[in-house]
Amino acid sequence: MASSVQQKGIDSQTILDGLGQAVLVFDKANRLVTENRAARTFLGADYKLVRTEGWSAMVMLLNLRPDPNAATLDEVRAEALNADRPIRFQIERGGERMP
Repeated sequence: MASSVQQKGIDSQTILDGLGQAVLVFDKANRLVTENRAARTFLGADYKLVRTEGWSAMVMLLNLRPDPNAATLDEVRAEALNADRPIRFQIERGGERMP
């Protein structure tokens, strides 16, 4: 039985692009496999770097540690992969805190 989204002909990229928050999906090999419009806007010129280099570029670009006791981006990712629910975290990019 097809879902109502499939029946209406709405693809997942259209849904992702409709979200206001940046969404980036990486595979087990740390490659970026999909992203939404908000993520491309957030990354700007760095989007090509993340598309090419994958997760390692995100670690380089984003700073989760305005507080030296805060978790690293890799630690947050590990928690998210093992969680049975979404987790919330904040990042900084270029000294600017992102929601």
